[in-house]
Amino acid sequence: PTFFRHYDTMLVDWRWFEMRTDEEIVRQANFAKLQGLKVIVDFRSGLNFYPDLRIDTAKSERRTAETLRRMGATLRKAALVGSREAIVSEDRGKEDPKFVAALDDGFRQLLALPEAKGWTFHQCGNVFREYRYNLKEDWHATDPFANACARAERLGTPAFKPAYRVAAELFIQGDAQKVAAEIAAKKPDLVFLAAPGIDRNGRVFSLAKPLADWTDAAGAEAIRAAVRTAGSRVVYDALYVDRNEEFGDLL
Repeated sequence: PTFFRHYDTMLVDWRWFEMRTDEEIVRQANFAKLQGLKVIVDFRSGLNFYPDLRIDTAKSERRTAETLRRMGATLRKAALVGSREAIVSEDRGKEDPKFVAALDDGFRQLLALPEAKGWTFHQCGNVFREYRYNLKEDWHATDPFANACARAERLGTPAFKPAYRVAAELFIQGDAQKVAAEIAAKKPDLVFLAAPGIDRNGRVFSLAKPLADWTDAAGAEAIRAAVRTAGSRVVYDALYVDRNEEFGDLL
């Protein structure tokens, strides 16, 4: 019952729309429209290269065409609830220039879809492909904020923006004060708020722990202050055990 005291938007996985008919979506959208609830479509769980969505144009034009068809159909359905924003990500996080160029080409084709007209896409680190494990190099983050910023600059359109995933950047940079300074300087439109989970051996096992539980309390508060100063919209990205944990992260 207190949901609308704290939130005004819901992040919905793309499969919810793909698996439902227009009639079912319109019927269930009545509540959201009555409450003024905004909806953002999250494609990250599907952008896994295989077997679902593959946005890059390298090697398989058929797969890319099928991906664009499915994403376009999802955008059309999501528009039935008034949604005009979506979250996307890289599907594998490769750094090869040819692969990066192929991803750029795929995103350009996505933006050019008739169904994507009037939409804004935010690139954020992929939910299911956060690391590529290498026994010699340890865990490696694959889709940092810098990638999203570089792609947004290359695409050169306000319809494609970088989103900031706090947990990933804390893992990459290891310094909450640097993360706070970057948020304050870059002023990202969307900030995904959470922290890395550290096990008893000092290893990161999750990027979905509450920021309030981060070991550097002063750094966590600096991040919250930077988000408020930047005026960014917040996506609460942690997995909360109960409402007490959840309310601990509310700005």
